[in-house]
Amino acid sequence: MLRGALSTSHRRRMLDRGLSRLCTTLRGTVLDVGGERERRRGAFSPDHWPELRWVCLNIDPSVRPDVLADASCLPILSEQVDAVVCTEVLEHLAHPDLALMEMTRCLRPGGSIVVTVPFLFPVHADPCDYYRYTSWCLQEMLMRAGLEGVAIHTQGGYFAVLTDMMRDAVERVRPTPVRWLLGAPVLLLRPILLWLDAVLADRALVQRYPEGYLATARKPG
Repeated sequence: MLRGALSTSHRRRMLDRGLSRLCTTLRGTVLDVGGERERRRGAFSPDHWPELRWVCLNIDPSVRPDVLADASCLPILSEQVDAVVCTEVLEHLAHPDLALMEMTRCLRPGGSIVVTVPFLFPVHADPCDYYRYTSWCLQEMLMRAGLEGVAIHTQGGYFAVLTDMMRDAVERVRPTPVRWLLGAPVLLLRPILLWLDAVLADRALVQRYPEGYLATARKPG
């Protein structure tokens, strides 16, 4: 039980909630750039949305994507999908601007895109980790790709970051009994810290330390 509670980050839980909320607004064919059929992280799954035609695209064949390809060169005809979901992918791309332009090309006019990126989050090779984006940078990139109606939502602040830093440190402790001993107080502190993060969300201290961002935009027309 303790192991399970420590294995999922608050960041991942925020992504699951955000994607589940936004999926109620999507229709038709959804291109999931970086999507996985196997070894998915978190609780969110396309299977929860059978009314959507979910197409997973990835460069890793082991996750059984529907399309095996690089995000910077999508083998999809223009204006073929109704929505694009790209979660925690842009930081791993050497040419993220090119990838966003490709995603926009594939969207039908009026189609929507959902993008998430981490900010204060550990470096993680998947297979490489190139960038971290501020809200200003993310907005500029989406607009350069030809998208409009850009909305950027901050996901987590100072205390959320602190929560995941403690969880990450404890999760790596060995042997197991010591990890349990250190993990118990972390789990007790977590709801308090996340409550502070929510209550003080408009304070400068919390806003200056974003854990990540969720952005939405649409293709003109």
